[in-house]
Amino acid sequence: WGEVGPDASVDSIWGPKGYDEFNQAKGPGFFGWPYFIGNNFPYNRHDHEAGTYGAPYDVNKPVNESVNNTGLRELPTPVIPAMIYYPYGVSEEFPMLGSSGRSATGGPVFRKADFASNAPFVFPAYYEGKWLIVDFMRGWIMAVTMDENGDYQSMERFLPNENFSSAIDMDFGPDGALYVLEYGSAWFRGNANSRLIKIEYNAGNRKPNVTASADRLAGAVPLTVNFSSEGTNDYDDYDLNQLAYQWTISSEGKVLESFNRPNPSFTFDQAGVYEIELVVTDTKGAQNSQKLEVVAGNDIPEVKISMNGINQSFWFGEKELDYQVSVKDLEDGDTQSGEIKEAEVAITFDYVPEGFDPIEIASKQSGAETLASLTIGKNLIEGSDCKSCHQYKETSIGPSYEAVAAKYPNSPDNTNYLVGKIINGGAGVWGEHAMSAHPQLSEADAKRMVDFILSMDDAQATVASLPLNGKVQPMIPEGDNGQGGFLLRAAYTDKGSSKAPPLSSVDYVALRNPYLDPQLSVERKGVQLLTTPRVSFLMAGDNSSFALDNIDLTGITQIDLHVSVSTRNGAAGGIVEVRLGSANGELLGTSNKVGVKEMGFRPPEGVDPIVWRRENANRAQVSIKPTSGKQKLYFVFKNPEVKGEEILMGINEIQFIK
Repeated sequence: WGEVGPDASVDSIWGPKGYDEFNQAKGPGFFGWPYFIGNNFPYNRHDHEAGTYGAPYDVNKPVNESVNNTGLRELPTPVIPAMIYYPYGVSEEFPMLGSSGRSATGGPVFRKADFASNAPFVFPAYYEGKWLIVDFMRGWIMAVTMDENGDYQSMERFLPNENFSSAIDMDFGPDGALYVLEYGSAWFRGNANSRLIKIEYNAGNRKPNVTASADRLAGAVPLTVNFSSEGTNDYDDYDLNQLAYQWTISSEGKVLESFNRPNPSFTFDQAGVYEIELVVTDTKGAQNSQKLEVVAGNDIPEVKISMNGINQSFWFGEKELDYQVSVKDLEDGDTQSGEIKEAEVAITFDYVPEGFDPIEIASKQSGAETLASLTIGKNLIEGSDCKSCHQYKETSIGPSYEAVAAKYPNSPDNTNYLVGKIINGGAGVWGEHAMSAHPQLSEADAKRMVDFILSMDDAQATVASLPLNGKVQPMIPEGDNGQGGFLLRAAYTDKGSSKAPPLSSVDYVALRNPYLDPQLSVERKGVQLLTTPRVSFLMAGDNSSFALDNIDLTGITQIDLHVSVSTRNGAAGGIVEVRLGSANGELLGTSNKVGVKEMGFRPPEGVDPIVWRRENANRAQVSIKPTSGKQKLYFVFKNPEVKGEEILMGINEIQFIK
C-alpha cells in the first residue's frame, strides 16, 4: 500500500523530514508510525505539556507512551521499515522517483493466474509478480521487482512517455487491462481532464498508425490536390518503405481512381464532394486507414480581422479596441465591393472567463452567430452532473433543456430564477423528483449555463452581429473575477453551388489575460507536471525548456515567470533565458538568478487568493528586446551546478508586461 507522510520538508526538532512510503505486510507487525518513518528514522520524544523535546525513540525497544493508548505498550520488534520511501527532494536511495510534491497511492501486483485464459489484454510474463505503484502528485507509474522473498529488488518506469494526471486509483480488470483513474489537474473542483484510462497490452503485431493529409481540401475546378501520408508509422515495421499504401478517390460510392504510392496528386475536373481514403497495410497484413473529404467547385472564403497597432495576444485593460473585418470569396465576391453584404458576415465579441482558453473556445464555437459564452455554458453543463438528469432534447429524470427554454422566455427575471434553481436546487415544478443543489457553482457560471439552455429555443438564440468596421468595449461581466480574456470572432458561410455545398471560414482574435498557464506550452524538455491546488511545471535539469507558440510581442517589454523554488519541492533554482524560434535561437533576455523563497499555502482571511499569490510570487524577471508580431518563444532554464534531472524551479504562471 501507499502511505502518505507528513509535510515537513527538512529535519527539525521533531525529528526527520517527511517521507511518503510504499509498504508491504507479510504478516502482523509494527510498521513504525508515529515513532519512526522511512528506513526507521526515529522521531524525538515530545512532552506536550512542557513543550520540550527529548531523545529519539529507540528502534530496538519501541514503546507506545501515549496517554490515549489502550493497547500494547511495548510494541512488536523488529520495527518493519518502509519498503520504498522518498521525501520532497531527490531520494538518495530511490532517485528514480524524482522530486516535487508527493502522495503515494499504491497499486496492484500482477499475477497471470488472476485472469481467465481467454482474457484479451493480459500483461506479458515479464511483469509476473511485479508491483505497479503510482503517486498522485508526480504523474509516474513504477513497476517494482521483488525477489523470491517478496523483498525489494529494483524498479523501472512503466510507460515512461506517459504522464498520469493525479492518479487516485489503479487496478487490473478481468480483461487483463490496467485501469487508471485520474482525478485531474486541480483540487476541489470538477476537472475537465478527470478520466478513466484503459491500458491494453497487445501481444501481437500492431496495426500501422495512419496519417492522411492534403494541401487543399476545397477549391474551384480544375482543382489539383497533393495528398500526403507523412506522419504514418508502424511500431513493428520501422522501414516505412515496407508498408503498402493505397489511396482511393470515390464519389457517391463509386471508386473513380486509386494509387499505390505514398504521396499521389490528383486533379478534380468536375464539381462535387469526394471521399478520399488511405489504407496502409504492414508486412504481416494488418491494416489501418484514414479518410478525407474534398469539395471541388467551391473555393474556401477568406475572412480576416485587422486590429492595427494592438497586441493581438493579450488584453491589457484597454477600454476600447478598433477592428476591421474583410471577406473575399472566389465565387461570391468581397465585402469591399459590396458583393458580400455586411449582414452576411457574423461578427461577435465576447468575454471568456478564467479557466477557459479563448483560442480553444474559438475552435469549438459552433454556429456563425453564436456567442462564445454559449459555448462555455455548454462546456460547463458537459463537465457537471447535469446530464445525469437532463438531456438536450429528450425527457429524462428531469425536463429536457429544450423544454426548459420553451417554458421560460429569455428575460432577466427568468434567468435569475433559473440561476437560483441550479445553485439552490428545488422541486415540484416538473414532477416529484427534486433537483439537486449545486452550491459549488458561482453565479457567473450558473448564468452561463442558463444562457446556453435558453438559447435552445432557436427564436431566442440569434445574436446581433457587429458591423464590419468599428470599436468594441471590453466589459467584464458582473460577478466575474476579471481574470479571463476576450474573443473577437468573424465568420462567413458562402453560397455554394448546385454540386458543391457551402463552405465556412472563421477568423478570430483571442485576447488572453496576460498571465498564461504553463500548460499552454509546447515542445517540453525536462518537464515534470506537479498537480497541486493549481497545476505547475517543474523544470528538471540544466537546459530544460518549453515553448509558447503564436505570442504577439508587440509592445511587450518584460516577461515574468512566477516560480516556486523552495525546500518543499527540493528545487535548486537558476536562471531563465527567453529565446526566439528555438531553444538555441536569438536571445531576447536573461532573468535574474532565482533562489529559495518559502511561501505559505493559503492567503490571510479575506485576501483574494489570486492577488495574494501574484504579489508574493518568487519571480524570474526577463527584460526583452523590442520585438513585434507573433513569435514562437522558448524558455530555457539553466543551472550548470545541478546533477542529472534535479529540479530547478516550478513554473506557476507566465506574465507578459506591456
